[in-house]
Amino acid sequence: MPTTIPVVAAILQQEEKILIARKRAGTSNAGLWEFPGGKVELGETHEAALKRELKEEFNIETEIGAFCLQNVVPHPQKKIHYQISFYFVTWTAGQFTLSDHDAIKWIVPNQLNQYELVPGDYPLTAYFPPNL
Repeated sequence: MPTTIPVVAAILQQEEKILIARKRAGTSNAGLWEFPGGKVELGETHEAALKRELKEEFNIETEIGAFCLQNVVPHPQKKIHYQISFYFVTWTAGQFTLSDHDAIKWIVPNQLNQYELVPGDYPLTAYFPPNL
């Protein structure tokens, strides 16, 4: 039986756009775009983990909103599954500083299919269909 690791990811919204971030060289999934987030630490709520991850990765303050969807992704080489929970998030303060990423873009949701996403984020392309 695989171990399940809880992960959270942010659908950062600003006006009619959402944020995607490109993983920098030397990180897993380098060059692919993602909805930022990370692993939930023991004893953390999803909301607290997502706030912490966004502060660590971008040095921004956020307000965590509603749950959007969940996706389970098996790791290709290990006996683990990542259970990714996506939340709507609002950026409230701070200027973006990049660490795990080398670029960010604010895009309209129907542009998602123009970017190569990390495998676990593809379900969001169905949530934001191209004709929106």
